[in-house]
Amino acid sequence: MKKIFIKVIGGIILSVMLSCQVSADTMYLPDVTPAMSKPEYWVAKEKNPDLTLVEQEEIDQVNKDIIQGKGTGVWDMSTWSRDTFNGIERAQQLKNAAKEDADYTYNDLGAKYKDGIKLDYETAMEELYGPMIENCVDPDAQESMPVGYAICSNRTLLRAFPTDEPLPDDPSDPDFDTLYLSAVTVGEPLIARGKSADGRYYHVNTSYLSGWIPTADIAFCADRAEWLSAWNYDSDKALVVYDDKITTEESNYAPETSRRKLFMGTRLQIADRSDWAGKISNRFAYNNYVVWMPVRKEDGSFENKLALISEHCKVNEGFLPLTTRNLAKVIFNQLGNAYGWGGMLSTQDCSGYVRDVYRCFGLELGRNTTNQAAQPVRKYNLEGKTDQEKTEIIKSLPLGAELLFSGHAMMYLGCEGDKLYVISSVSNLMVDNVKTRVRGMVINTLDIKRANGNSWIRSLHTATIPYYLEKARDISTATATIDPAMNFVYDGTEKCPKPEVKLNGKLLLEGVHYTLSYEDNIEAGKAKVTIQGMGNYEGSINADFRIKPDGTAASMKLEKKTLVYNGKKQTPLVTIQVGEKKLDSSDYTLEYKGDQINVGTHTVTATLKGKYEGTVSASYKIVPKGTEITRLNRGKSSFVVRWKIQKARMSSKRITGYQVMYATNKKFTTGKETATIKKYRSVRKKVTELRSGRKYFVRVRTFMKVDGKRYYSPWSKIRSVKTK
Repeated sequence: MKKIFIKVIGGIILSVMLSCQVSADTMYLPDVTPAMSKPEYWVAKEKNPDLTLVEQEEIDQVNKDIIQGKGTGVWDMSTWSRDTFNGIERAQQLKNAAKEDADYTYNDLGAKYKDGIKLDYETAMEELYGPMIENCVDPDAQESMPVGYAICSNRTLLRAFPTDEPLPDDPSDPDFDTLYLSAVTVGEPLIARGKSADGRYYHVNTSYLSGWIPTADIAFCADRAEWLSAWNYDSDKALVVYDDKITTEESNYAPETSRRKLFMGTRLQIADRSDWAGKISNRFAYNNYVVWMPVRKEDGSFENKLALISEHCKVNEGFLPLTTRNLAKVIFNQLGNAYGWGGMLSTQDCSGYVRDVYRCFGLELGRNTTNQAAQPVRKYNLEGKTDQEKTEIIKSLPLGAELLFSGHAMMYLGCEGDKLYVISSVSNLMVDNVKTRVRGMVINTLDIKRANGNSWIRSLHTATIPYYLEKARDISTATATIDPAMNFVYDGTEKCPKPEVKLNGKLLLEGVHYTLSYEDNIEAGKAKVTIQGMGNYEGSINADFRIKPDGTAASMKLEKKTLVYNGKKQTPLVTIQVGEKKLDSSDYTLEYKGDQINVGTHTVTATLKGKYEGTVSASYKIVPKGTEITRLNRGKSSFVVRWKIQKARMSSKRITGYQVMYATNKKFTTGKETATIKKYRSVRKKVTELRSGRKYFVRVRTFMKVDGKRYYSPWSKIRSVKTK
């Protein structure tokens, strides 16, 4: 039988190993790749991973809502004001509560073993739980006793009973002990009301749970004022640990602050520079933070000691800004850790892990899954929905959203293909239909199965975004102002002004509280920006702005600047240009000065419209018709030129006259002379006093005088003649 058993177990282990990804000596659950175990893999899927998702002010409001919420288990310890309590009544209350806890622990958690032997209920209540219950009664209890204002001086575990005797659900598994309720970190405030009979434990209230803590881990303050000053300081004075855990440096000189383990979410007060000088713990503080470390003195009283924390440790001055990148960085700090029920094994269980992650950002969540599901934060009810409906909701959630089913909490990472991925501290699950005690912080898909055979996604009942308010604020009542001094001029590109958005006097931030979208923001005219609420804000408002036409100086080009009179209206082809852009005829109107028919100067003016503004003008001329040379006769040192008479009437007059030009070369650059004939009826001109035997080139044109200015026709064709 023994050999068969070993063979079966070996087969199960082999089956599980074959179904998992293996990279070198590292194993991964099905559909999980090595790259997925790095935060950068998931951060790369985000558009704006460094955008602050919520401000500290909003986190503070979420905390207030959680405190006021029903069933969250969280309360504001600074409101405690009773300095005394009835010790006799309290002892009886603790004894009665212990009896109820014993019944729950035995029946619901399965803690039925003593020294490895399973006990029936009656025997367990008498032999196992009985001594624990009796130890809840303080023999020195009195009617009026002082409240113990205390600080946790060592990371410790809150217990259901004042004992360190294990209460396992399986005697072969010492790493699972139902005795433990929660881890309590260094520096957390405690209110002690009740001492165990043996004096080794105190019953305390934290801000999220109550239970028994070893006396050795409690430092009692002198009074409420000292207690408040030890933990109720401004968040910007806090040094926040966001690593899985860090350990202070070893010191023989200062053993009380030496090798102190500080776990994720621990807060320590940063010492003011005026509080210290010279050496601290026999060292200078180079490259270290100086903090106040709570310690328990020999008499059990509280004392704050200066301590050093190296700057290379994963710590932050104040809470970490809540960005996707920072969230991923913190979430992955515990990947691969052991599963620690109630915070045992110096690690965390599922809900404790989620709580510790968000404590790094200033959020104070409830301790257990039922508390966290009850929190008044942005919540999505998944109960009764199909797997596909749940998938669509989950895909819309950001990295770090919390998903819950009965008894388990996890954090959403993102999707890859049709798979949804989460990270959590897992006790057990099914791998290839084999129940596997994972007992670790792992990444897995939501289609993996629980021990009861149901998939995780089928079991989910709630999804939350812990840092968003339950009810988003309505942004539609905000004011959105665009600086009137901003002048937008059309240039063919989008105009995207950033409005100043205020709600009840508070300045809202783009990307944190709202997104912007634009309409009609290219063309000149009225444009609109829509402010759409996001995160803790919903609804939308609009703000209008104007884009002015382009006032850049335009230029006008005319295809021809000179036209010849033909008795009809004539307008040259016009090209309007702004910068490098040629405008369409729909972008301007043209207006002419002059009749566009007769000889003279005419002006065309373009008035820009639509996307452009301004005017631009150009002038062109209409000149008289020309004439042609009919005869060219030579004479001695002279020649006679004849031409056609120009009979056309232009406006109220004919041409004014003619102009004859001659030269000794065809280009009219040497020996050039001009003769003007001022009678339009003239048809000849004799040119004398020329050199004999010389060749001359001759051309003729008409001219007309309008408003004192001469307008010349084009020249006639060139003719040549050689003098005698």
